[in-house]
Amino acid sequence: MLANTSKGNIFIDISGMKSVLAQLLLWTVFLSGPLFGQSGNPTSADLKVRVTAMEPGAGSIVACLVSESSQFLHTCQDSIKVSAEDGNEQMIVFRHVPAGQYAISIFQDRNNNQTLDANFLKIPKERFGFSNNPRLKMGGPQYEDCSFTKGPGTDSLTIELRKLF
Repeated sequence: MLANTSKGNIFIDISGMKSVLAQLLLWTVFLSGPLFGQSGNPTSADLKVRVTAMEPGAGSIVACLVSESSQFLHTCQDSIKVSAEDGNEQMIVFRHVPAGQYAISIFQDRNNNQTLDANFLKIPKERFGFSNNPRLKMGGPQYEDCSFTKGPGTDSLTIELRKLF
């Protein structure tokens, strides 16, 4: 706002402009990350999982990434389902995974019913696997057997699918 005084001086009232300048600065900082290719979380990166020993061209591959032992083999918040390609291996990518402790369970869903089919003894009929490729025990692996630390330099792993019978 301009004001003339009796001496002819001009004053500018910048109290309202300070608010506008502060907001402009805030938006510039907020938008600079996406504009210059910076992600919001510098510790998140893609996690690439190479799946081997699959049955070529049969159904789909379902992979589940969990970060808590209570979720392992029970619930899946972050899953990927991809069509099984020809060949005996395939790459699956979990996008923007933050650093932390995780475990992966995976199976080849031959009939696309989104369930690991098992016989009357609860022995899986479809191929399955876990991160760290643990030795199988009665009742299946525990979260601790399959957990791994995702951090800088750990952006890929290989899981070998198995079939019991």
